Amino acid sequence: MRLDHFLIHVNNDAAILENLKKEIVPLGFPFDPGSEKSTQGLAVSNIWIGEQYLQLVRLLQPSVRGLESPLG
Repeated sequence: MRLDHFLIHVNNDAAILENLKKEIVPLGFPFDPGSEKSTQGLAVSNIWIGEQYLQLVRLLQPSVRGLESPLG
């Protein structure tokens, strides 16, 4: 089975991303939450693992384009 990419929803809390960076970067995986892309209530950061990546998505407001945040 081939998986295209993973999408992970995280809390809208910059401290969570900074703590995650402290855990991931020493393992050799490039991750810079400060370079995330934002658009219409979403902020996206990628953790690169070779040519693949995990995509972290933060909902910047409670409801974005009909998506309800499970975080409140």
